Parts: sequence; structure tokens; C-alpha cells
Amino acid sequence: MSISRRDFGAAAAAIATLGAASVTPRKASAATFQSSDRRCATCDFWGGQRALNADKSTVTVADGTTGICNNPQSPLYNRQARPDQIFNNGYRRWRELG
Repeated sequence: MSISRRDFGAAAAAIATLGAASVTPRKASAATFQSSDRRCATCDFWGGQRALNADKSTVTVADGTTGICNNPQSPLYNRQARPDQIFNNGYRRWRELG
């Protein structure tokens, strides 16, 4: 059995349309860190994107976010660090936290 290019193109377009219609966007998730947590997300040396809540007690970081560590005492210095990583030697609380 053979199929013409025209029939193949029409079938492929129909499949693509049906597939696109059934895709649902994934809900974005995030991690939350208290100001007392000694994690990269709350450290002044961490260069990742983060959001501060209104009372400046909680930091929220989107899943999958990493940031450059700017702590010269850290083994991750000038490397990507996850927000949940811990390095207490030279930790400095993020100046934006209350």
C-alpha cells in the first residue's frame, strides 16, 4: 500500500492539529525558603533569580532555577548552584531579607 505526498501531508496536518489541541500547559512550581534557612537561595552571594515576599521573610525560586555562586570561599565559586544547596562557610544572609 502506498500513500501520496498530498494524502500524507493532509494526514500529518490533522495529527499535528489534534496533538496540539490535547496539550495542556504544565503548572509552574516553585520552592520556598524561610529567611532563617542557610541555603543558596537566601545567601547574598547567590546570583539566581528569586522573589521576596511582602514581609521580606520568605524567598521563592522557580523550579529548575540555578545561579552563579559568587562566594570565593565556596567550592562552587563561579559555578552554577541550585537554590537548595548548603555551604555554611562564608554564608552571608541576602541583604534584601528583613
